[in-house]
Amino acid sequence: MEFLTAEHACKHWGVAITGGIGAGKSTLIPFLRELGYTVVQADQLSRLIFVKSHKGYQKILEAFGPGILDDNLEIDRQKLKDLTFADGEKKKRLESITQPLIVAELARTLEESGLLQHPRIWFYEAPVLIEAHRQNQFFATWLIVCPTFIRYQRIKVRDGMNDQRALMSLNAQLSDAEKQKHADLVISTAASLGLSRYRIIHALEALSGMKFPRPS
Repeated sequence: MEFLTAEHACKHWGVAITGGIGAGKSTLIPFLRELGYTVVQADQLSRLIFVKSHKGYQKILEAFGPGILDDNLEIDRQKLKDLTFADGEKKKRLESITQPLIVAELARTLEESGLLQHPRIWFYEAPVLIEAHRQNQFFATWLIVCPTFIRYQRIKVRDGMNDQRALMSLNAQLSDAEKQKHADLVISTAASLGLSRYRIIHALEALSGMKFPRPS
């Protein structure tokens, strides 16, 4: 049996899902899984490279020093985020370390999921896909959007952010208007979850030629 490469699986079968913080990506991903699709999340892959047993741990530690460690000598992701949040150079340095490792973990995950042996549509959720200029590596890019004032309220409640940190988080990201230039489909989560699911159903039918039951 001839296996696909990870690059081929991304370019010909992978649908990337992206969107800013608080846009509502996490509310739609379970629905795709309910429909039987594999969804790989970049954040889960990134968590793997922070553990001590991964080579990424030492690279990150060498780049940012022991101040990012907790009492158990594990990398404290919040400390690292605080360190790089407002420093563009440090953020780029971190991404230069983590992005190649995440790509490698993605390839491993695709193989373990059988997506290289048995090609089919699958999804990759990555918040900074367009910022990392990776959208062209996938068959299609779906952008999840929501008005800023709703995202602002969501992240304050969900992440316990104060007003200033919430605004800084939103302003630090590429605007939805800019992201839309690179997206094949835009799905808004501003209305009901049911309407967002309908958009997904129509998009899936266009991709696969299959008919899906309408969500209740």
